Amino acid sequence: MRARFSINRLPRLMIAVTNALLILAFIALICLPAAKWLSQDDQYKSFKENRALAQMPDIPQTLTSLEQYPDRFENYFNDQFGFRTDLVRIHSLLYYHLGISPSDEVIIGKNGWLYYRNDDLIRHFGGTGITDDLRVFCINLDARYQWLKGRGIKYVYVIAPTKYSIYPEYLPNRVKIPDETKLDKLIEYLKKEYPHIPVIDLRGTLIEAKNQCILYYKIDTHWNDVGANIAQYEIADYFKHIYPEITPTLLPNEQIKWDEHAKDGNLAQMIGLRDYLEDIRPAIDLRHLYEVDQSGTGTLYVSKNPKTIDQRLLVFHDSFGKYLLPYLSGYYFTDVCSVNCEPTCASLEKCVDAFSPDIVIEQRFERPLLRGNTHIDLTCAN
Repeated sequence: MRARFSINRLPRLMIAVTNALLILAFIALICLPAAKWLSQDDQYKSFKENRALAQMPDIPQTLTSLEQYPDRFENYFNDQFGFRTDLVRIHSLLYYHLGISPSDEVIIGKNGWLYYRNDDLIRHFGGTGITDDLRVFCINLDARYQWLKGRGIKYVYVIAPTKYSIYPEYLPNRVKIPDETKLDKLIEYLKKEYPHIPVIDLRGTLIEAKNQCILYYKIDTHWNDVGANIAQYEIADYFKHIYPEITPTLLPNEQIKWDEHAKDGNLAQMIGLRDYLEDIRPAIDLRHLYEVDQSGTGTLYVSKNPKTIDQRLLVFHDSFGKYLLPYLSGYYFTDVCSVNCEPTCASLEKCVDAFSPDIVIEQRFERPLLRGNTHIDLTCAN
């Protein structure tokens, strides 16, 4: 009887022990992130996500801060709990390989291409007709042009296309690009109402050149050095009609070095895969043609090329423009002052007074050209 009793009890005992171990393992699994959180220092920034992390909120001193405290603490804990970085990476890898973007601001395209997505982009590729923000944009553009013209300074507006405009074929099938964008409307409106403003639209040139070589990064929003090489040639070709002594120079592709395992794209970073996704990165080094001085207003590029023309160029630009500056200084102009911002009349006047340019280029990326702004800048007055 005892032997039969023990045999009958053995499976039940094993089940009980197994259940107890599973419960303990489950509790440990739940508690482990909290234990890790309590034992580690808080992090201030997530470099993989390229954003600041929430910090421990102060002890509430008022009724309002007391009401806000639970949400603020929840945000803090969500950003700081143990093993967060590892779990976020696993989540990003899983979603990426399923073709799902881990971020609402990034679109997973075909063949490893990533695209930036936000409300500005939706507005840019949507809507019809001439809107108020487009009219105001042109009024402000003309105000800067007229102010500079009154001082004998030439002005050119340069548009760097978004990756959507140059490589729409790698977008997922669900994303449709309309035949006409706000940029098309802007160009048409400028030609009709402000034909005196020089505008360089680089879309056609880059679309024509893209079959020869890759011009944009797959895991970043920007054009690469080859795309900038094509763009600067188009800009130089425009200036040749004003300064015949300028010789537009296109660096041959065979002189470009390529890194086939480059990482660190900003879109890859936004989905937490900065050190995982790879890209093909060209490298063009023109540092032997210029030197840089950052002691004054903006960044000054001083050409060491004796073939440049004796003209001072002031460039207001965004992150796309930094790729153009080595060419503009190394090949064409003696002094190039770089200012990384969108000019207002006040900042324009300040920079012109400090640098005394002969020419001003305002370069902007296509996507944020029209952000619904309806403020007319009235401070440009001759």
